Amino acid sequence: MNIRIRPLRMLFGLVVSACFIAAVAVGMMAKSELGVGGPIYDEIARGKDLVADILPPPAYLIEAFLTVEQIDAGKSSLAEGRAELAALKSEFEARMSFWDGAPIPQAIRQALIHEALKPGQRFWSLVEDRYLPARERSDLVASAAALLEIEAAYDEHHRAIHRVVDLALAENGMIEQRAAQASNDYSLLVWLGSGIAFAINLAGLLFLSRWLVTPLLNLRAAMEMLTSGNLAVTIPAVQRRDEIGEMARALEVLGTNEIEAQKLREERLKDDARMKEAQSAALRGMAAKIESETGTAVSDVAERTEKMTRLATEMTHSASRVSESSQAVAAAAEQALANVNAVSAATEECTASVRDIANQLVRAKQVTAETVETGKRTHQTIESLSASVGKIGDVANIIASIAGQTNLLALNATIEAARAGEAGKGFAVVAGEVKSLSTQTAQSTEDIRRQIEEIQSATQRAIQVVSEIGNKIVEVDNISTTIAAAIEQQSAAMSEIARNVSETSSAARDVAGAIAAVSNEARSTGEGARQLNDGVNEVAESITSLSGTIVRTIRTSSKDVDRRRKPRFRIDLKATTRGQVATEVLVSNLSEGGAFLQRADGFRPGHNGILVIENAEMRFHVLSTPEKGVAHVKFTDDPNAAFLAVFRRLTAGKAPLNVATGQARVSQAA
Repeated sequence: MNIRIRPLRMLFGLVVSACFIAAVAVGMMAKSELGVGGPIYDEIARGKDLVADILPPPAYLIEAFLTVEQIDAGKSSLAEGRAELAALKSEFEARMSFWDGAPIPQAIRQALIHEALKPGQRFWSLVEDRYLPARERSDLVASAAALLEIEAAYDEHHRAIHRVVDLALAENGMIEQRAAQASNDYSLLVWLGSGIAFAINLAGLLFLSRWLVTPLLNLRAAMEMLTSGNLAVTIPAVQRRDEIGEMARALEVLGTNEIEAQKLREERLKDDARMKEAQSAALRGMAAKIESETGTAVSDVAERTEKMTRLATEMTHSASRVSESSQAVAAAAEQALANVNAVSAATEECTASVRDIANQLVRAKQVTAETVETGKRTHQTIESLSASVGKIGDVANIIASIAGQTNLLALNATIEAARAGEAGKGFAVVAGEVKSLSTQTAQSTEDIRRQIEEIQSATQRAIQVVSEIGNKIVEVDNISTTIAAAIEQQSAAMSEIARNVSETSSAARDVAGAIAAVSNEARSTGEGARQLNDGVNEVAESITSLSGTIVRTIRTSSKDVDRRRKPRFRIDLKATTRGQVATEVLVSNLSEGGAFLQRADGFRPGHNGILVIENAEMRFHVLSTPEKGVAHVKFTDDPNAAFLAVFRRLTAGKAPLNVATGQARVSQAA
């Protein structure tokens, strides 16, 4: 439907007007004839009584009096009470003016206008002219006196109002009696007309609600979402061709423009943030680079001066040791000279002993060689014996074979003798004897074989023993040869020792003369080393002071480069580090952005690691090490929940440190 709102509004207005005219006409007709005393009248009367009990008429000052009582009791502020009283007074005067011109009976007019109005006016005069000013001045005495007079005026007004009510009730009773005559004539007509008008109005309201109110509510919801910043909302009713569609399209254009404006604002904010961040980052980078390079340079200088200090100290100690040692060397040189003479005599005796040992070794070598030859001959003899025993075994084997064959022949002869009968009995006896002899021969041959095997076994053992004896003798001969060679070398060495002892004696005399000069030079070197150590310490102190001045100047030149914007707190707590240097340190002071560490031996600018405080860990970067065992570190990550919990617990109730330089922090930590 493309119905415009204006003609629809005119149509609905005409329908409502027609219903209103019809209702007025029916009401006028019913008014002239409407009876009093029926159920409807009773309901109307009860409703009036209820309204009269809950909402007193503005002509009655009970609400104003209660407001004054609340102000006096402190249950309402003076400003709120004054505003409420002003509204009540305006309504009171308006209603009194209305009833003054209304066509009411003279008795009621006399009681309302003359008897109730005057104390009411006095009531308002006392409230505005005396009570409220006294309350503003906090004059409790004046306000209490005014309140008493207000209560008196209210009581007089109250009595007059009750008289007006009595007169009005009496007048209403007479009116009801006159109206009761036509109470039932037009009841049906009134209900019928009211029902028709209600149905028409209800249908019109439902139509307007669906066609106008619901789209307008949807547009309002879209507007609220746009104003709240939700620019992705879908605008309803843009397809309509009436005023609501025009509003929807206008709102859609507004939303589109707002989206573009929001994008422009966001881009501008991002650009501003990027520019500011780039500027701050550049400044921080410059400051960090200057500080880091300064710290590195100072650290290098400090390291070199420390090395020079150590070298100077070592030179001093070395010179002292040289001086002390030179005296000991002088004494030792004299002792060495005496010892050299003793060694020379001992060397000559040792040389003679070595010659005797060499001669004995030559004789032992000859005896060993003869023993080796004897062992070889014994080995050959035993081998010949073993071969002969083997031949005897072969003969025994032949005899055993012959005995076996003889035994077979005797068995055959016995069999043939048995076949011959009586003639072969003698031959059988001979065959039995031959068989017995062959058996004994076989047994003897077996005994011989066992004895030969035992002899061969013993012979093999003898051969092995002789071989081992020969090997041992050869080893003894080799050892003798080695000892002889060693003795010859020892003899040559003893000769060389004798020559060296002679040269050492001469050198010991030269050393004793040079020791005195060395002692004097050592004393001069020690004095120069002490002077060098003092100068190096002065240079180290100057470099440390210069580093602190540079850091303070850079870090306090701008807020953007001040890395101490977050407050530091003194905690003096032991912690550990991991990474390039793993050790136990003392955290002197701590902030959410960094820490000042002591006992940080081995730390150098540029080192990275992890600081472990109780159960919290934070990655750090070493900025500078102004002194040995001292390090300034900054945290490279945002504080995590565990670190923040530990930090807040350690710093609870502590005042932040107001320090700006590394030197100041050193003094604070000390």
